[in-house]
Amino acid sequence: MQMVIDSKKFYLACADKCKSVSAVAVEAGLSGSTQARITKGDARLNAKTLGRLAKVLGVAPKDLLKE
Repeated sequence: MQMVIDSKKFYLACADKCKSVSAVAVEAGLSGSTQARITKGDARLNAKTLGRLAKVLGVAPKDLLKE
Protein backbone atom coordinates (compact mmCIF):
# COMPACT_ATOMS: atom_id res chain seq x y z
CA MET A 1 0.00 0.00 0.00
CA GLN A 2 1.40 3.37 -1.03
CA MET A 3 0.83 6.44 1.11
CA VAL A 4 1.33 10.08 0.13
CA ILE A 5 3.49 12.19 2.42
CA ASP A 6 2.62 15.84 2.97
CA SER A 7 5.82 17.75 2.19
CA LYS A 8 4.78 20.75 4.33
CA LYS A 9 4.22 18.52 7.35
CA PHE A 10 7.53 16.81 6.65
CA TYR A 11 9.40 20.14 6.47
CA LEU A 12 7.78 21.29 9.72
CA ALA A 13 8.75 18.06 11.47
CA CYS A 14 12.34 18.48 10.24
CA ALA A 15 12.41 22.08 11.46
CA ASP A 16 10.99 21.04 14.83
CA LYS A 17 13.93 18.64 15.25
CA CYS A 18 16.42 21.18 13.83
CA LYS A 19 17.40 18.71 11.11
CA SER A 20 17.79 19.21 7.39
CA VAL A 21 15.78 17.14 4.95
CA SER A 22 19.04 15.57 3.77
CA ALA A 23 20.05 14.60 7.31
CA VAL A 24 16.68 12.99 7.97
CA ALA A 25 16.81 11.11 4.67
CA VAL A 26 20.30 9.78 5.44
CA GLU A 27 19.29 8.71 8.97
CA ALA A 28 16.22 6.95 7.57
CA GLY A 29 18.30 5.23 4.89
CA LEU A 30 16.46 6.79 1.95
CA SER A 31 17.76 7.04 -1.57
CA GLY A 32 18.43 10.37 -3.21
CA SER A 33 15.48 9.88 -5.54
CA THR A 34 13.08 9.28 -2.64
CA GLN A 35 14.39 12.39 -0.91
CA ALA A 36 13.82 14.39 -4.10
CA ARG A 37 10.23 13.12 -4.42
CA ILE A 38 9.54 14.17 -0.82
CA THR A 39 10.86 17.68 -1.39
CA LYS A 40 8.81 18.01 -4.59
CA GLY A 41 5.70 16.93 -2.75
CA ASP A 42 4.94 13.84 -4.82
CA ALA A 43 6.35 11.09 -2.65
CA ARG A 44 4.34 7.89 -2.40
CA LEU A 45 5.89 5.76 0.30
CA ASN A 46 5.34 2.26 1.57
CA ALA A 47 4.63 1.69 5.26
CA LYS A 48 8.21 0.70 6.09
CA THR A 49 9.73 3.86 4.61
CA LEU A 50 7.10 6.07 6.20
CA GLY A 51 7.80 4.40 9.54
CA ARG A 52 11.53 4.99 9.26
CA LEU A 53 11.00 8.68 8.52
CA ALA A 54 8.57 9.05 11.40
CA LYS A 55 10.97 7.32 13.78
CA VAL A 56 13.85 9.65 12.85
CA LEU A 57 11.58 12.66 13.34
CA GLY A 58 9.96 11.38 16.55
CA VAL A 59 6.41 11.66 15.21
CA ALA A 60 3.63 9.22 14.44
CA PRO A 61 3.59 8.09 10.79
CA LYS A 62 0.05 9.45 10.34
CA ASP A 63 1.37 12.92 11.23
CA LEU A 64 3.33 13.00 7.96
CA LEU A 65 0.51 11.95 5.62
CA LYS A 66 -1.69 14.10 3.44
CA GLU A 67 -5.23 14.25 4.70
